[in-house]
Amino acid sequence: MAIAHEEITRVVPVVRTESIRATSAHRAGLLLAAAGWAALLLMWATSSAELFGHDQHGVPIPLALFFFLAGWSVMIAAMMLPSSLPALRRLDGDAAETMIAPGWTRFLSGYFLGWAAFGAAAYIGDAILHQLAHSLAWLEARPWLIGGGVAIFAGVAELIGRTPPPEFPVPTKPDARSFDLGKAHAIDRIRRCWPLMLFAMAVGMASAVWMVVLTLLMLLELRPKASWVLRLVGSALVGMGIAIIAHPAWAPILLGQG
Repeated sequence: MAIAHEEITRVVPVVRTESIRATSAHRAGLLLAAAGWAALLLMWATSSAELFGHDQHGVPIPLALFFFLAGWSVMIAAMMLPSSLPALRRLDGDAAETMIAPGWTRFLSGYFLGWAAFGAAAYIGDAILHQLAHSLAWLEARPWLIGGGVAIFAGVAELIGRTPPPEFPVPTKPDARSFDLGKAHAIDRIRRCWPLMLFAMAVGMASAVWMVVLTLLMLLELRPKASWVLRLVGSALVGMGIAIIAHPAWAPILLGQG
């Protein structure tokens, strides 16, 4: 009996420790999202958001890409992490059931790595598009066509709609597979939101209004019952893109750059 009692006293503290640690993933997501918004507020207050944009003249490409990815990570934390909080909560729940720590640092590392890869690809694609625009005199003389075209593209994507999000995968070994789960979750979010993220990149972080609107849209993306709202937003984006192309002088106002 003494041995049995000793074994119980050894196990109980471990379970309590893991239960406490299992609540950290959701909390970490909340803190990172809040830190992202705090960084955005600081950028807006100091008018430094454009330094982290995709259109930097006279800056070496490696340095420009570094600053862009830094700003991109801030935008992902502020704009995308709120819509990923249910996944972090599910990670906590699975960890609580298995009594294994959720490995949230690995999950978020994989999550941000996935988004950084997409951001780098978008940056390279944007650079190629600008080189193409410089080589075509008619397009170089009409830069608003790019902004208007991206708005129309994002709007059409919302009109087409999204399939309901799948169940979050249940890890058999949370601490070992959290990094892969984070990447998988980022890829799923990219697959659903990449047109809007390209539009967010075109708008840039300098527009506080668009950052708030896009964050709300990312939250609505996960709600099947909000499909009519997304289609309404899609129609508005298409209309805005057409307005920009028809009236270029409206572009700075509509894109929040005026």
